[in-house]
Amino acid sequence: LFERLAGLHRIRLMSPPPGALSSPLVALELPPTVDSRVLQTRLLANHEVMVKMVPKVWFNGIRLSTHLFNRQVDVDRVMSALGSELR
Repeated sequence: LFERLAGLHRIRLMSPPPGALSSPLVALELPPTVDSRVLQTRLLANHEVMVKMVPKVWFNGIRLSTHLFNRQVDVDRVMSALGSELR
């Protein structure tokens, strides 16, 4: 997921890259023109993808969390949804 997100040009990854400090939680900062709360709502309504919104107090972003029950198809789905909504 981290590697795929790194390929999105309109976001900035806030989480450390794969390695000793990495985790299944990946936070990303959105462009100033995209409201994190609106994106969270659109991802759920339009793509049935649930993400955690990061309050703007910290930064305008979302957090994705993979787990052992997630599959490659889930990563593909969230990447497709993000690509569609961030165009």
